[in-house]
Amino acid sequence: MAAEKLAPRGLTKEGVQSALLRLVCERGVPLDEFFGSYWEQRPLVLHAKDKARAATEYARSVFSTETLKQLLRGSGPFRANVNVCRYEDGHRVNYTPEAGKGGKPPSSSALWDLHDNGGCTLQVFQPQQHWRPLATLCAQLEEDLRCLVGANAYLTPPNSQGLAPHHDDVDVFVLQLEGTKTWCLHEPVMTLPRDHSDDMDPRTLGRLLMEVALEPGSLLYMPRGTIHYARTQDGQPSHHVTISTYQRNAWFDLLGAAIPRALESAFNKDERYRRGLPVGSLGYMGTGVACSSTPASVTSSREEFVRVGKELVGDLASHIDFDSAVDEHAMDFFASRLPPAPRRVPTLLPSASSTTTTATSSKKRKTNSEDKAESSVKVRWRFPNHVRLVVKADVDVVVLFFSAGNQVEGHMGTPDPDSADPAASSLPPFFKFPKSYAPALSTLCISYPAALGVSDLPGLAQRDFEGIIAELAGAGLLEVFP
Repeated sequence: MAAEKLAPRGLTKEGVQSALLRLVCERGVPLDEFFGSYWEQRPLVLHAKDKARAATEYARSVFSTETLKQLLRGSGPFRANVNVCRYEDGHRVNYTPEAGKGGKPPSSSALWDLHDNGGCTLQVFQPQQHWRPLATLCAQLEEDLRCLVGANAYLTPPNSQGLAPHHDDVDVFVLQLEGTKTWCLHEPVMTLPRDHSDDMDPRTLGRLLMEVALEPGSLLYMPRGTIHYARTQDGQPSHHVTISTYQRNAWFDLLGAAIPRALESAFNKDERYRRGLPVGSLGYMGTGVACSSTPASVTSSREEFVRVGKELVGDLASHIDFDSAVDEHAMDFFASRLPPAPRRVPTLLPSASSTTTTATSSKKRKTNSEDKAESSVKVRWRFPNHVRLVVKADVDVVVLFFSAGNQVEGHMGTPDPDSADPAASSLPPFFKFPKSYAPALSTLCISYPAALGVSDLPGLAQRDFEGIIAELAGAGLLEVFP
C-alpha cells in the first residue's frame, strides 16, 4: 500500500492530524518503511524511548483506567459491551455475570469483583462509541486508511492471561496505555486470513516470532493472521487498547462482488457466455474421470473443454467495472464510519478570500432572493473525505453520498434502537443531482483544497451553481467563500 504524502505538521491535505504519523513515525519508523516492510507482512514493535513521557501521556489520554472506571459506573449500554474472561488450564473461560432484572447489564461492582478477586480480564468492545479521545484516534486512522477502524480495550490484573492463543481477521495496532504486558507472537497458519480463528492449543503453535514486553506508550502492529497471546507478570497490571482495521477489505472481497456483475455483463454482450456446454461433457468431465487414464478421444475433449473455459474466464476481466465495484465496496464504510475527525482548516489558494461562511442546516438558509450567488463566489467541500460521487451509466442521475453527519454511537454499524427500519441504515445518506452535474461535482471532488467558482466547474450554469450551494451548503457539506 502506498502511503499518502503528508503535509507539514503531519496533517493530511484535508487538515486532519495523521494518526499513523503519531503512532508510527514519532516512534522512529517512516510511513514508507512501515507500508513497504511491515504492513500485511510482519509484526513491528515500537517503544517510545526518546519521547517516553509524551507517548505515555498521550496513551493515557486515549482511554485511561480511570476513564474505564468512570464509564463502568455510569452507562448501562457501556457495561453491556464488557466481556469478562480468564485463560486457565489451557482454555479461555468467560465469567461475565448474567444480566440483572429486566435484562439490564451487569453491575459495575460485579464486573470489578471478577477483575480484582477473580483474576479476570475486562474486555471492552468498541469503547470509542463512549469516549471522544479514542473516537478521534479511530476517526484519524479511518482518514489515513480509508477503511473502518474499531477498538477493544483490555484491563488485565497481575499474573493473569485473558485470552487463549488465536489469530484475528483484522490488522491490529496494540497501544499500551498503562502497566506492562508480555506478548508472544507465532507465525501464522495462513497469511492474511479472511476469518478469525477459534482458541488454539498452545502445543500446536508454529514458530515463535517474538516475545516482547509492552510498556506505557509502546505500540505493537500485527498483520491479520498473526497468532498471539499476552500475559501480565507479578505485581504488574495492564491496560491496553487494540485498534483493528482492514476487515474484509482484500481483493477477494472486492472481486467477490465484482465478478458476478461482470458475468451478467458478459452474458448480455457476448454470445459465447450464452452458449450451452458441449453435448456429452458430463460423460468426460468430472473428478471421477480425471483420476483415471482416459482414451485419446476423451483426453482431447477434456482439453478442449478446459481451453474454452479458461478463455472465457480470461476474457471476463474486460467486463469488470472496477470503479463501480469500489463504489459499492465503499458503501458500508460510509454508512458505518465515524464522523469527521477534528481538523485544521487548510489555507485557501491565494486567489480566494479567507472569509468563510458555512450553513449548518437547510432550515436556516436564506431565501432565494437573499442568497443568489455572485460570479465571484467560490466553494469547496467542508469534509472532502466524507463525500463520494457515484455515477452509473444506466441511470440519469448522479448520487452524492456523505458521512459527515454520522454518529459516534453508530460506529461500526451499531443499529439505531430508535430506527423503525433497521435496513434503512445500510446506505449512507445522499443527494441526487442531474447527470449533467457529474463533471462539475467530480472536479470539485478532486480539486480540494482549492475553492472553485462557477467558471471552474465544467458544464455548470450559474443557476445550477446556486442550486448546488443551496442544497449542499445548507446540509453543512460545502464551505462558501464570498
